[in-house]
Amino acid sequence: MARRGKVQSAQRSQKRSRQVRTQTVGTHVSRGGKRVERDFAYAEGIARRANFRRIGIIVVIAVIVLALAGGAAILAFRGVVSSEIALNDSDAQKQLVVPKTGQTQYVLVTADVGS
Repeated sequence: MARRGKVQSAQRSQKRSRQVRTQTVGTHVSRGGKRVERDFAYAEGIARRANFRRIGIIVVIAVIVLALAGGAAILAFRGVVSSEIALNDSDAQKQLVVPKTGQTQYVLVTADVGS
């Protein structure tokens, strides 16, 4: 005895075929292609914003690093210059006196800043 299955109509077969395609491929595939283009544009926008955010963070970090390096360089320069022109243990402090009233005031300043 041969067993006979259900006979399906063409309309019912097409409906079932669409259901299987939707479940296996996904709902992002459309017949007209417009939904795929829209999804791609949406993903492109997300990637573009992520790139801008990443570049912005890199620029901010670079500016902070440059500011810190510049500040350290300025502080080091001022420390070296002020230590070179300081009047520690020098006879110059004894020679610097306030002139008497009515006398002309002259000051000669020299420095040996080393080599």
